[in-house]
Amino acid sequence: MYTVLLLSTFLVGARAQAEHKEDCDRAEYSQQYAAGFNRELNGALDRFKNQDKSSRSKLDGMKAASDFKVQLLSLDGIPMIAGGNKAAELRATCLLGPNAISKADVLYAVTERAWKLLESKVAAEAQVKKVTMP
Repeated sequence: MYTVLLLSTFLVGARAQAEHKEDCDRAEYSQQYAAGFNRELNGALDRFKNQDKSSRSKLDGMKAASDFKVQLLSLDGIPMIAGGNKAAELRATCLLGPNAISKADVLYAVTERAWKLLESKVAAEAQVKKVTMP
């Protein structure tokens, strides 16, 4: 996810960077820019971190993802619950396993579809901004 986000940021900012480079040749501009650089960078990083945290919270809050986490925790707890009874442990894994695998497949498909949609939007934005994608 980070790669696509960084790529989209790069594509949108490439044109502005070209103009900025020309301005940096002026000493006055360079001095003004350097004075506010750390504040601007920290602000951009904070916005990114907050957005990432919010997106992860939303994903964690989706029913499929939370159900999957519960199933994984249940599977992890089988040995302890079975109390050393290997037959009970194997049976529980056999009963709970298929549903967990099915949920993992659904989450994979949904995530893959979301990434493809995001990538297509980044490509469309790059085309509008006349920026070549790497």
